[in-house]
Amino acid sequence: MDVGNGPSSRQAETAAGGRAVLRAVREEALAQRVVAPVPSSRRRWLWAAVAAAVVCLAGGAGAWWMIEERTAQQEREAAAVRAKTDAQVRAREVASGTRPLPDRTRSDAVMHTVAADTAAAEKMRDAARPRGEAVRDCAQCPEVVTIPVGAFMMGSTPAEDDREGVPPVARDSTAPAHRVIIVTPFALGKYPVTRGEFAAFVAATGHQTGNACLINAAGEADTTGRNWRKPGFAQSDRHPVVCVSADDARAYVAWLAKVSGKPYRLPTEAEWEYAARAGSTTARIGGDSRADTCRYANVFDFTIAKMLDGDIGGDRNVFPCSDEHVYTSPVGAFAANAWGLHDMLGNVYQLTSDCWHPGYRDAPVDGQSWVEGGDCSRRAVRGGSWQTNAWAARFAARGSHAVGVRTTNVGFRVARDN
Repeated sequence: MDVGNGPSSRQAETAAGGRAVLRAVREEALAQRVVAPVPSSRRRWLWAAVAAAVVCLAGGAGAWWMIEERTAQQEREAAAVRAKTDAQVRAREVASGTRPLPDRTRSDAVMHTVAADTAAAEKMRDAARPRGEAVRDCAQCPEVVTIPVGAFMMGSTPAEDDREGVPPVARDSTAPAHRVIIVTPFALGKYPVTRGEFAAFVAATGHQTGNACLINAAGEADTTGRNWRKPGFAQSDRHPVVCVSADDARAYVAWLAKVSGKPYRLPTEAEWEYAARAGSTTARIGGDSRADTCRYANVFDFTIAKMLDGDIGGDRNVFPCSDEHVYTSPVGAFAANAWGLHDMLGNVYQLTSDCWHPGYRDAPVDGQSWVEGGDCSRRAVRGGSWQTNAWAARFAARGSHAVGVRTTNVGFRVARDN
């Protein structure tokens, strides 16, 4: 072994080993991006190297643990993202029909999709029809006409009331005039419901209307022996059904909804007036002149005056024309309005779904049925009839009708949601 002025052999070995450890520590530190300490003097290099080695080994273990934990967390997050993405992809595939569903789910989804597509197609078809074109939803269904959305002024004006000679109590019922917006298209019966159509309902359901009908042909009370089959005057199956109550009308539209699968109902007051006016701002279809009314409606006119043998030519309650019908007339016997609806005035009063309100204060402005705050033992009726005063057979005029009462001048017309 050489002996000299330098360190002893043990020191040399120790120094060599220390340098090896230091190199390893530095390499490990660089790999972990940790700056290794540099010994300040030759005498402290060994202890510094050993300490650095211990620290680095411990830090390396901690770093590896953190890396593994971070990697595991990243894998969990990635798995969650993949699961969410897969679910979204499956949902899109199901919606587009490119991914099969379990049998029951697929069956329900197909039925729902078919129903939705059918309803959408029917709405588009109704919207595309020429205005006034009628359709029949089922063999027993009345013809209906699609009514477009729009706005109108509902009610009467003082000028119209003065011109028509409307009594004060009736003036209150049509005031104040107000703007109504029909926001949803609907369908309305082309004609009032006929006796033949009502007979089909009775035959199918066994519905009983009773055997009492107020007001016979002479205008007198007669509560027995009258019904929709025998109102006291001749009718065919093409005449509007009379001697029916609001309850009978509701039962009919409920049956119609069941057999057709369509949402049939009675029209609201606002829907009725909107459709009757068909864009007009006059009192009646032919304008404000009463002399033209007999072209469009079966009303209280000279024909009835002749039958009664009365001299009422100058009576303001009588239309100064002749429609050639004493009692009810077959539906469609007179010209239609601009939207293809017949008998919107005269022939028979038409029941609506609204409870009776004596005026329009706080009335809905969206065309919906007005029930809240009203007298629901009575329903609003519109249009006048073959035996009502002339001022009552106009677009704005209103009347009320007790729910359980049947008369010879009240019928109804169906409505259907689109």
